[in-house]
Amino acid sequence: MTALPAIASKLSRLVAEERRRFLQNHRHSMALGEAAARAMRKALDPELMAALHLWLINRGASIAPFHNMMLVSPATTDARCDRLAAAVAGFADRLQGAST
Repeated sequence: MTALPAIASKLSRLVAEERRRFLQNHRHSMALGEAAARAMRKALDPELMAALHLWLINRGASIAPFHNMMLVSPATTDARCDRLAAAVAGFADRLQGAST
């Protein structure tokens, strides 16, 4: 049983090293994420986003923006996904028609 303290000590050092590596990578990822978020906020048009949300609500669909993506529950039916896709496509078509 004398090997147990040595194993625990080695394990503790391994965990500490992995934690240090994780935190180092996490900080780097966070910095990249913050830069991407700043660029996204700069590129977004708040009036256009408001128009999209209103367009979708008037067509029985809605989205909650979250980190520049949409989260969908596994319980969401194909019909609801199709309705959302059709509403977004209709919005894009209307925008394209308005710009020509």
